[in-house]
Amino acid sequence: MEEFHIIKYKLNNGLRLLIVPAQKQETVWVQICVGVGSCQEKMGTRGIAHLTEHLVIENLLGRNTRRGQSDNIFKSFLRYYCYTYFDYTLYALEIPPRNAYTTLKNALSKFLSIEKFSQEDLSWAKNAIHREREQKIYQTVTGPLYEALYKVAYNRHPYRWYTIGQKRDYSALDLQEVFRFYRSFYIPNNIVVVVISSLSSSKIIHCVERGINKIKGGNLPRHNIPSELPQRRRRYRTFWDNVSTEHLLLGFKIPPLEHLYRTGLNVLNYALFGRKAECKRLLTSPKGPVRYVFGYLPMTKFEGLYEILFVLRPGHSSKEVEEILFDNIKKYTVGKMSPDDLKRAKKRAINEFDQIKITPKIFSSYLGIYELLLKNYLIFLDYENSVKNLSRNSFLLSIASTMRKNHLTAITVKPNQKEMARIVS
Repeated sequence: MEEFHIIKYKLNNGLRLLIVPAQKQETVWVQICVGVGSCQEKMGTRGIAHLTEHLVIENLLGRNTRRGQSDNIFKSFLRYYCYTYFDYTLYALEIPPRNAYTTLKNALSKFLSIEKFSQEDLSWAKNAIHREREQKIYQTVTGPLYEALYKVAYNRHPYRWYTIGQKRDYSALDLQEVFRFYRSFYIPNNIVVVVISSLSSSKIIHCVERGINKIKGGNLPRHNIPSELPQRRRRYRTFWDNVSTEHLLLGFKIPPLEHLYRTGLNVLNYALFGRKAECKRLLTSPKGPVRYVFGYLPMTKFEGLYEILFVLRPGHSSKEVEEILFDNIKKYTVGKMSPDDLKRAKKRAINEFDQIKITPKIFSSYLGIYELLLKNYLIFLDYENSVKNLSRNSFLLSIASTMRKNHLTAITVKPNQKEMARIVS
């Protein structure tokens, strides 16, 4: 995967196909990236994109496979996973090379030509999402933090609701609404397929065309996404729960995926929290306030959030953490960062990119998402050069323009009084 070329092919119906020849790849990775997520939902239908994802994968695999009664070709999948995000839904399939052409053709054909969802499937999917929500939101500490972060950070934009869905909305959805949503967005010209394998590229193109070339593209529904007003002051929310230590989740408003500042912010993440980074050392030293820290810049089509999660040590407060963080950001903003520190952060960012390139399921995900959101996967492949060519001035400008306190949303969960009493005793 270190030396590769990518074949791009567009079918007559608009589907975009990216093929990454990989001679050492024993299995076949197929990523299907659909241009629909929670951003295309409306109030009253929150969760319909996620619900559709469950119904599609159930129809693709065949519900009877869970009962061991199916003998169709889809039981040959070695692994699969899927998830719904703000701007896209992604399906990943790993299949063995034996009968791979037939499996790929049939899978894509069935993926785009589901004729109906059954009431039984709809009920099962709703229950599955309800269980998922219980596990990821109600039974974890961080789940409610992330849900609250986006709800507080956005006032108008649909990023404000969590992609998993709101129970009162998805519970009320009927078959006609969900199937209409599937028919509206699961069309060839709204899909990017990425295949990483040692198979013949010409045969892959041939079998994909045979499978779905007769399926016509369509017009995507018009959906006016309300723009978010500029954030002019810090937003915050604090709540109490049965946790042993305080948790802090910060979100900085950052430009969308295509913006030039994104490279500088990616490098900043390693400068702040990479191995041997001064900020991380101050926070996580034996006497520091933090036990764990993780920063993440999600891939979003619109203005997103730079998420930073801190798990504090007992006896320390969020205020201490924020002071250390902003002291470092301020130091970088005014140029007090050594060339060696910047060089180390850039090297770490490139090393991470190299790890992505040799991991088929992650690499293909990035290719598909960039091609879908930006209609240009080459921007992703240019990431390494962008990091190498990142000047000190460009780095400082990206920090100064985005990492401001008035762009910040802070969500804190603290131990409640009973939990505090138990810890003290």
